[in-house]
Amino acid sequence: MTTFSSAEIVAPLAPLIGLPVWGIRQLVGSFTYLEFGDPHLWIREPLNPDPALSPIVQKGLRQRRIWPEGVWSLTLYMCGWAIFLDSQQLGHCETPRDAIDRVWEDDVAGRKLESIRIDAQTSETVFTFEGGLEVRTWPLDSDHGQWRVGHKDGDSFALRGDGAFSKRKGNTPPSDYEWSKCDETPEIVIGRFH
Repeated sequence: MTTFSSAEIVAPLAPLIGLPVWGIRQLVGSFTYLEFGDPHLWIREPLNPDPALSPIVQKGLRQRRIWPEGVWSLTLYMCGWAIFLDSQQLGHCETPRDAIDRVWEDDVAGRKLESIRIDAQTSETVFTFEGGLEVRTWPLDSDHGQWRVGHKDGDSFALRGDGAFSKRKGNTPPSDYEWSKCDETPEIVIGRFH
């Protein structure tokens, strides 16, 4: 297995530093999208669904879907996460949906990302935003992803629960993902810390 250098980890994440977060949406469980950079429209054309799917799913797939995305999207998935302001927890991945939606909208949206700190041993990551706000993530298991930063061109960079990273071009199928660790340093820091 090859390894990532710290510079190879910093490069795909550094463009997010200094950008405000917007378009935050939580889907199922801890699965949450955070958008960065200029907005553009993502359009999914109607699909011809498999007749074995439920009528509701078939109807959704037959419809054109359009939504705004940023140049970069940070996706939190299959991980635990919590939001802190000045060391006080505002909410976490199991907070009731209406309450955590208010935290994302009222306390997180619009803040600029100042830094990202990744513990290469534990996969714990701290995304620090202006004004002392932090979004902290940690793995729930070693087999699944924890977060992914995707670019509108389809390229992405991800961290898995076991501390392995993956850099992908375009729409690489999951079966072709290659995961490697960073053995160079126990902590990777992108941006500035106070």
